[in-house]
Amino acid sequence: MTQLRCGVLFAAISVPGKLVRATAEAWKPEQVDAFLAEALHGGPVIYHRTDHYYVLTPPSVAGRWQTPPNAYARYGGRRLSCLGDDRYLGVPALGESDPCTAFITYWSVPVAAPGRLCDPITVLRVFNVGDYLCGEASA
Repeated sequence: MTQLRCGVLFAAISVPGKLVRATAEAWKPEQVDAFLAEALHGGPVIYHRTDHYYVLTPPSVAGRWQTPPNAYARYGGRRLSCLGDDRYLGVPALGESDPCTAFITYWSVPVAAPGRLCDPITVLRVFNVGDYLCGEASA
């Protein structure tokens, strides 16, 4: 694992694992990974053993990121936060994409091509819909 500074080549949106699994309606890592690959159009995502997914987006996103103030209350108050210039992210080796053999992090959705990142609007849409559906199910 290598520590890379966010805000230079990418920003990283941190999403609680509980929200990701609820949105995907899946609990097995392979199913969640497949969901993320499809929903985020193949954009890169890192899973960290602290039970967070880090969705890699263009670096300019960090300066503009705003999470809706009442979002994600069902997930312990943890929100989608964006890591920018002042933060570092542990990035797994490029081939490390097997959740069974990874120690701390792995590529939930591997990098498809240099510079190919996730669209932040798509990230918000996917997890806002997931949050809404989860709220409806628990109501």
